[in-house]
Amino acid sequence: MSKIDWHAWGAFLARIQKAETQLRCQPYSERFYRGHADGRWPLLPTLLRLYTTKRDVREAESSLFFEFQARARELHHLQLTDWDVLFFMRHHGVPTRLLDWTETLGIALYFALENYHSGPTEARGPTPCVWVMNPYRLNGGGEGEEDLYSPRNLGWDQREQSYYDYGELLVENVPIEWEEPVAIYPQQKPARMGAQRGWFTIHGSDANAIEDQCKYAVRKVAIPQEVIPAALEVLRIGGIDPYGIYADLDGLAASLSLKNPSTADRKSRAAPRRRRAVHK
Repeated sequence: MSKIDWHAWGAFLARIQKAETQLRCQPYSERFYRGHADGRWPLLPTLLRLYTTKRDVREAESSLFFEFQARARELHHLQLTDWDVLFFMRHHGVPTRLLDWTETLGIALYFALENYHSGPTEARGPTPCVWVMNPYRLNGGGEGEEDLYSPRNLGWDQREQSYYDYGELLVENVPIEWEEPVAIYPQQKPARMGAQRGWFTIHGSDANAIEDQCKYAVRKVAIPQEVIPAALEVLRIGGIDPYGIYADLDGLAASLSLKNPSTADRKSRAAPRRRRAVHK
């Protein structure tokens, strides 16, 4: 196991605090975090990374949404809006114009270091990072207005004085009327969204990355190699593991695998204590 450098960890936290100060984050107000395994990755949703023309984006977005909505039988009995369906899509890996964020730094660290959880922390290529966002500055155009949007309001039609649901926006001639990314504050109906203390930004008609469109709202903080052992120990002590993150059987299985390493891994680790169920 790599030696833990708590001084480096303290310096990392100081950089996080500096980023929050630069972004004018107010005490006790929301700030969003996002972890990237590769610090070179842009703040750009999967849909806009896969499809480059507006026509291709629109066709893929519509096709993916309506097929998911039709075939997701597990959701059919729930009282869901189209926006809710979109959030389930994102949390299960379907390309959308959403980016996942969390209000918890530890969860962002988990995703940034997910590839490091099951093994040693020698150099593995690109430097991971955590992005910090002031969502109020994002929505206020740099002015920091105290306003996060309900996704329903993005479908407001001033002319008709009515709200369009997400699916209805997709079939309109001009489906997306906002330009810059917006921080939204929806109901946390997906279990994973609640477990991850998750929120979203949603891209508009401008397909550029958030850091290119809205530099005033985000800062990137690298996670140097010397910080990683301490960060992993903080995650372990804090109980931030796959089961806590994903809140399902796959997450439970992954967590148990971490607690009960393979024979090869046990050479450098103490064997786990055997647990027995006692029935009376």
